[in-house]
Amino acid sequence: MKAMVEAGFLGRVFHVNCRWFNGAWVERGTAPSWRMDRSVAGYGALGDLGVHLIDLVRWLFGDVVRVMASSGVGYPSRTISGGMRAADAEDFSHVLAELGSGATLAMTVSRVARGLNEHSMEVYGENGALSMRQSRTGDGWQLGQLSMAQGSDPMSPVELPSTTGSPGASEDRLDITGVTTIAPMVRQFIAAIESQGLVAAPSLQDGLQAQAVLEAITASVQSRAWIDVAPIST
Repeated sequence: MKAMVEAGFLGRVFHVNCRWFNGAWVERGTAPSWRMDRSVAGYGALGDLGVHLIDLVRWLFGDVVRVMASSGVGYPSRTISGGMRAADAEDFSHVLAELGSGATLAMTVSRVARGLNEHSMEVYGENGALSMRQSRTGDGWQLGQLSMAQGSDPMSPVELPSTTGSPGASEDRLDITGVTTIAPMVRQFIAAIESQGLVAAPSLQDGLQAQAVLEAITASVQSRAWIDVAPIST
């Protein structure tokens, strides 16, 4: 998807839709957790799930500059660990945003989405459209589907390149995640330190900018207004 975007497959991007749903907290009787306590976790579904979508959007389409959001708690009767007060970390959130390019973004995250555990992204542009979806349950959970459309044609699967070198021999989720995502990032981080000139990706700047988007979303939920994302100086 990244390669197709950079090659100009989409042309000018109109709008992006993305979501990350799971049902981790969907049952009323789920035991209290530190993740339900905003003072400890900082965020709920936005910190668990939404920040990854923000990273993905920024990596593919550039900075988020303005947001409007609403959030909610699935069961207001739940308490934090120890039962001292009500759980206050959001279980779901809906975000509308504008990108620096002028494209718009609609993002929804939920950890009370019964029956689903997947993340997806659709992007529609002047020349084409792309759709990515990854179910995170069952066999082959690590394999996503990428589809494309041009002209008046409906979405059709993209023929993906060979995955030679992928951890196909392992069925352990941590092994697969470590080999495909964590290990490459660690190698980039070490190379950046050794080169004293190469900037690792994702960088500290990327992390700070994603945090700024989360802060703007929180401010929007509280104020019920559009909020500009604070730029992070280099």
